[in-house]
Amino acid sequence: MMGLFDSATPTGDEGSTAEIAKWLDAPVVIVTDASGIVRTIAAIAHGFARFDPALRVAGMICNRVGSRGHLDLLRAANPEVPIVGGFPAHPELAFPERHLGLLMADESTVPQRLIDGWTQLGSEWLDLDAILEIARSAPQLKNIYASDESQVRSSSPLDAESASPTTTRFQFYYEDNLNRLRALGAELIDFAPSRDRKLPAVDGLYFGGGYPEALARELSRILRCSKRFATSPRAAA
Repeated sequence: MMGLFDSATPTGDEGSTAEIAKWLDAPVVIVTDASGIVRTIAAIAHGFARFDPALRVAGMICNRVGSRGHLDLLRAANPEVPIVGGFPAHPELAFPERHLGLLMADESTVPQRLIDGWTQLGSEWLDLDAILEIARSAPQLKNIYASDESQVRSSSPLDAESASPTTTRFQFYYEDNLNRLRALGAELIDFAPSRDRKLPAVDGLYFGGGYPEALARELSRILRCSKRFATSPRAAA
C-alpha cells in the first residue's frame, strides 16, 4: 500500500501497512529516498517516529545514497530512527515497472541477475545483524496458520465440484478459503486457462485475482470452446 501510512482514506489508517504493523505489534523498518539531503533525514525520521505513537518505527534504510561518505553524514545527523544501512543508486539493477505494479514477477520481468545484484549490495551496504535483531523483537504470534478442513463447520454442506485456475495470472488465493470450500463438501479441480483447451465439467468456477485481462485471448478461446459448459444445467457463474 504505497507509503507506510497510506490507507483507504486520507484521514485514517484503515488498510495501511501501519495498521497491520500495530495489529501484530511488529517493528517497522522504513526505506526513504535520501538523495541530495543530509540533515533533512533527521526531520524525516522525526516525522515517522512521532506521527503515530502506537507504531514502532525501529530502523531506517536510506535509498539512493551517493557514497559511503554520504551515508556516514546521514548517520552523523543523528536521526531519531537509527539508520541500519543504505543503498546506492544502480540504474542497471532497477526493477522494471509491471502491469499495475503488481503482476507476479517471473524470470522475464525480474531476471536472476537483478536478484543476485541486490543480494550482493545488501550484504555490503546493510547492517543485517541490526535488521535481524529488530525483526526478532516482534512478539510471538498465535493462531497464524490457515485453518485446515477439520476446523471448518457449517450447517449448509455443498454437493458440488468447483474449478479454480492455476496459472501465473491467477495466484491471489487464500488457503483458508479453499479449505472452507473443501470442508463444505466441494471437490476442487485445478485448471489453467493458458494451457487447457476447454473448461472442466464442474458446477462452478472460482477465479482468484491476478489480472485476467492479461490472459484475455486465452480466456476468450476456452470460453468459445466450451459452449457445452455454458448451456449445461450444471453450469454456474
